[in-house]
Amino acid sequence: MSRLRSSIVTLGLLAACRALPSAIPLADTGEGRPEDGALGRNRVSQSARTSGPSGSDDDGDADETVTIVASVADAGDAGPPEGGVTAADAGDAGGRWAGEYFGSDRHTRSIKGTKEVELDDKAHTRVEEPSPGVALFSLVSSASGEVICGMRARVTGDRAELEPGASCAPLDLKPPLALKGSATLEGDELELEIEGHGEFPVGDESIELDVEYHFEGKRR
Repeated sequence: MSRLRSSIVTLGLLAACRALPSAIPLADTGEGRPEDGALGRNRVSQSARTSGPSGSDDDGDADETVTIVASVADAGDAGPPEGGVTAADAGDAGGRWAGEYFGSDRHTRSIKGTKEVELDDKAHTRVEEPSPGVALFSLVSSASGEVICGMRARVTGDRAELEPGASCAPLDLKPPLALKGSATLEGDELELEIEGHGEFPVGDESIELDVEYHFEGKRR
């Protein structure tokens, strides 16, 4: 009964917190999706998810599961970014940080002992500098080339910190989670790290939700 109650609570919280576009079901396991492009290359089989290198099952906590699903970059067909920064805010695209960066990313969502990981080996991030000391980081769909969301940051030398209020709704990186994020630039190599954490009371217990996004790429 306790396990059933926890499952009902978890489902209720996910329904309240998720804002992913319909194009990316949160529990996408690959069935019914075309095996082409980055989706086919990034998908991990069910057997690979549940067994180690030797093929034996993990004897750890039975409630801990990890699912690797399709690339988050497919959010590009979901329409304009929600609550983020529009392309009109970009201003002058020149500057030390400005450019098109290509590489890989990882999007992780953890709740109630369950972890879901989305990977994209063709991730794309655009950086523009609309004014001195300000950078606009736009996550771009590797499938369609459309902007998923944009986040403003304050730049000091080779480091940038997300401005208060920055968010990326399609990745669940938005209030009521407490967000923080930073980026570093070394030559033409960019790293972007964003984290969101929230603890929500549900009945007599609380549910923790953690969302992380990490991008590494090189300017072209």
